Amino acid sequence: MTEPFRIVVKTAPSGFPVSLEEAKLQLRVDAETEDDLIEWLIAAATDAAEKFTGRVFLTRTFQMYLDRWPSQAAQREWWDGVREGADVGDPVRAIELPYPPLASVVAVTVYDDNDGAAVWPASNYHIDNKATPGRLALRMGGTIPLPTKTINGIEIEYTAGYGAAGNVPVLIKQAILRLVAYLYENRGDDGDTAITNTGAGVLLGQYRIMRLS
Repeated sequence: MTEPFRIVVKTAPSGFPVSLEEAKLQLRVDAETEDDLIEWLIAAATDAAEKFTGRVFLTRTFQMYLDRWPSQAAQREWWDGVREGADVGDPVRAIELPYPPLASVVAVTVYDDNDGAAVWPASNYHIDNKATPGRLALRMGGTIPLPTKTINGIEIEYTAGYGAAGNVPVLIKQAILRLVAYLYENRGDDGDTAITNTGAGVLLGQYRIMRLS
């Protein structure tokens, strides 16, 4: 079955939620001989924690590509065709933007069959960065443009994350430090094993994006 969307990281963060100095303090390591290893472990621990929670921690920019607007059958109700507003009494119709927390939507672009790009004016939609994941929804009186490009005809560029390392919740940082310490002592294990064996999953649990099947 074809995925309903594709996500590309346009701009990755330049650092990690915990610093080399914080990790070395956790490990009680003073020498610089293992700095490269510890930095690699920080990256591995951060990746494991982000995958476990379904979130991103430091701000990055994503490009989300869709072939068409999600249909009612996909349970992410939007609009088939160009339609103004929503009927009174209709449920909220929105598209979720993966990897919260949502910071902002940079642009929504629709492509024609010749790869011509048209930016959809922001006056047509609302941004909900209070929901988890964040959402983009049509305003009353707004209109949805149809792409004529058959694949990746819609691009939603957005930023997500808590900001800089200092804005990342303390429990997430503590969990990452636990994972770094475990991986340092158990160099043959992976991040999933580390989450299970360190109790980091308990710290990360309140930030995990859960879905009902």
